[in-house]
Amino acid sequence: MKKNEDLNCFCRSGKIKKWLLLMKLITFFFFLGIFQVSASVYGQRGTVTLNLNELTMEDIFTAINRQLKYDIFYSDDELDVTRKIKLTDSKMEVSKLLKEVLQDDYSYEFLNKTIAGRPSTLPTARAASAL
Repeated sequence: MKKNEDLNCFCRSGKIKKWLLLMKLITFFFFLGIFQVSASVYGQRGTVTLNLNELTMEDIFTAINRQLKYDIFYSDDELDVTRKIKLTDSKMEVSKLLKEVLQDDYSYEFLNKTIAGRPSTLPTARAASAL
């Protein structure tokens, strides 16, 4: 009986329980914030290092695949991968590199570890034949 009285005396006001609950909540929200930050960095922040010589688009796509493990999907019929490109910087983020390489002719979309490229507009000859 004596042990129960000592325990009730220690937590009688409930301040200890409130402090423990507050510390648990603070710890939970702290870790929740850390996990949220790490999840948002996953997407388009990867950096690719290339030499500044004239490269083909195929060389650039291969470098993205090797360095960042992204899969890149595009149509060989719609994209000239043998075209030579002169880059402005040797180390670039993926999204910046794709904007420079594909220019306004093509759009791209990140889907997990996959980049899907497609023409921004349909060519006029193909659009006319579809009608």
